[in-house]
Amino acid sequence: MGLPNAYPYEVMGAPHSLYIGVVGLARPAIDAAPAADWKLVGTAGNRSYAEEGVRVNSPAAYNIFRGLGQAAPRKYFRSEEDVKIAVTLADMTLESLASAFNKLSTDVVEAGATRTLGLSRGLGVQTMALLVRGPSPYMDDGFAQFWVPAACNISSVELAFRRDNATTYPLEFGAVWYDLAAAGEEMGVMEANDGTT
Repeated sequence: MGLPNAYPYEVMGAPHSLYIGVVGLARPAIDAAPAADWKLVGTAGNRSYAEEGVRVNSPAAYNIFRGLGQAAPRKYFRSEEDVKIAVTLADMTLESLASAFNKLSTDVVEAGATRTLGLSRGLGVQTMALLVRGPSPYMDDGFAQFWVPAACNISSVELAFRRDNATTYPLEFGAVWYDLAAAGEEMGVMEANDGTT
């Protein structure tokens, strides 16, 4: 069973969920629930995310060649490409906050009735796999997903503790080229159920 999506299916307005796994973790079959190796971001999943939801961005930079005899561009050369996934989280559990400090939930230490998360990040940057799961743009009761085999948390942490609203913090991940992925999928892949069998 997938996620609900009413006709017209391609017009999407639905919450998506973000999962984190170890670097290179295989993407789940599109019609299967993510395995236990995939950890849902946020204690309550997408109910722990701010209203702007999960954001997938693919920025690029270009160099332009303009010939001497004309002012218009003659050719574009892509000089940079990125895949970024971001969400704003409202979850102050240490297991969720670990992501903001470039750590995994397994880095939270339990000792008696206390849990501890070290705030030092050091020079190394943790690499992980990402999965964004939502409904299919082709059908009702299907799935779509973005899978990124290797990514790093590139966000900075600022926590504002207020009396009149939730404390939130941004999580932004940048894809890292993964040599072991299939050709064309080194920075990730998007796939969706299309209603055919």
